[in-house]
Amino acid sequence: MAFKFKQFRVEDGRCAMKVGTDAVLLGAWAPGGEHVRALLDAGAGCGVVALLMAGRCPQARVAAVELDPAAAEDCRANVAASPWANRISVECQDVTAYQPAEPVDLLVSNPPFFTETLRAPDQRRAAARHGDVLSPLTVIDLGARFLSDDGLLAMITDCRSRDDILFHAALRQLNPLRITAVSSRAGKPPFRLLWLMGRHSGPLVTDTLAIRTADNAWSPEYADLVSPYYLRMPGTNDNKRTTE
Repeated sequence: MAFKFKQFRVEDGRCAMKVGTDAVLLGAWAPGGEHVRALLDAGAGCGVVALLMAGRCPQARVAAVELDPAAAEDCRANVAASPWANRISVECQDVTAYQPAEPVDLLVSNPPFFTETLRAPDQRRAAARHGDVLSPLTVIDLGARFLSDDGLLAMITDCRSRDDILFHAALRQLNPLRITAVSSRAGKPPFRLLWLMGRHSGPLVTDTLAIRTADNAWSPEYADLVSPYYLRMPGTNDNKRTTE
C-alpha cells in the first residue's frame, strides 16, 4: 500500500509490519537539525522513519538497517524514489552485527515490543511484532555501543516495559532525557512511550501527548507534531489501523 507524505511516498507491500502511527510519531518527535551528521535507523522496515529523519536532518548520512529481505527491498525502493537517495544507505542485515563507519549522532528505532506467548500466524509478521531479534533493550545496547559522546537515542515502545528499560539504560550508562507518554485519546491511559536518551546527564523531562481529543478530533498537539509531514491527516479508519 502506498502512503504519500509531503516530501516522499512509501510502499510497504512487502513489509510484515505496515506503516503506522508509531513510526510517524517517532519520525516527527525525535530531535532533528543540521548538527546530526551520522544517523542510524535500527530495524528500518520500509524506511518511513529514515526518510522522515533525512528530511529533518539535512546534513545527515543515514544508515537504514533492516533484517528482513522483503522489507529491505521496500526500503531500497522507497529511498531510491525519495529526494535523499544520495544520503541514505540501506543495509539488509542483523543490526546487532552492524558496525557503523563512525560514531552515531542519532539512533532511532521503532523496535518490536510484543512479548506475549501467542504469536501472529505468519512467521515474518510474528518476528516483526515480537522482540526476537531487535527489542527496546537491544536498542539500548546499540546506543551504548554506537553513540557519539553527544549522541542521542530516540525510540518508541509500549508502556509495560518502562521499568525494564529504565533499569537496562542505567546498566548501559545511558540517561533518559525525555519521556513522552502517548494516549490514543485525552483521558485514556497511555499506550506508547517515546524515549530520548544520551550519554550525558541532564534533567528528565516527562510530558504527555493525546492523539485525539475527548470528542475524537485530532488534538492540537498531535496535529502540530505530524501535520508538517502528512500530505493530509489520516481519517478515523486509518488511525484505527495504525494504532493497533
